[in-house]
Amino acid sequence: MKRIVLGLLIIMPGLYLQGQDQASLKPLLKQIALLKTYITYLEKGYDIARKGLNTIGDIKNGHWRMDIAYFNSLKNVNPKIKSYAKVAMIAEEQAQIIKICSRLKKSSFNADEVSYINAVVEFLLNDCRTLADEVVNVITNGKMQLSDDERLKAIDRTYEDMHEAYGFIKNYYEQVKLLNRARAKERYEIEVSKKLNGL
Repeated sequence: MKRIVLGLLIIMPGLYLQGQDQASLKPLLKQIALLKTYITYLEKGYDIARKGLNTIGDIKNGHWRMDIAYFNSLKNVNPKIKSYAKVAMIAEEQAQIIKICSRLKKSSFNADEVSYINAVVEFLLNDCRTLADEVVNVITNGKMQLSDDERLKAIDRTYEDMHEAYGFIKNYYEQVKLLNRARAKERYEIEVSKKLNGL
């Protein structure tokens, strides 16, 4: 476009100048000089705008790459979090819960009581499996996008839930044992009574 304008500026005065005197040429030459200056400023303005847009694009793309890098880094688990003490405590308490639940399943009660105990045990074991899966997901690379702080908070919450389940099953097991002992004592006293009374 600027070439066309410049070409017209060069050709037009030549056509116009035929038969004109030098005095009338001065204003035309001054206008041509001003137009050339204006074109120079336009070129500089377009150049600044183009460079600015390129810079904005570079910044935006760089920021986007930084965001992607940040979110990808959230998928990687810090090795210190994998060795966080509460992770081992969760696994230990889950193992203890499983051990206690297996003892409860061997309790000698009537069919309804055994069915109830088994339902409690299965509910608790399913809950513990869910908690253990949550911890595994939190400490496994690529499973979740979390910061270190978010991972620690998730482990702490899971630990509290597992600890609560462990406390519940220990208490429940003690109650079942007491009931079992009370019934065994009652059966023993009945047998002793029968013997004493000759029955």
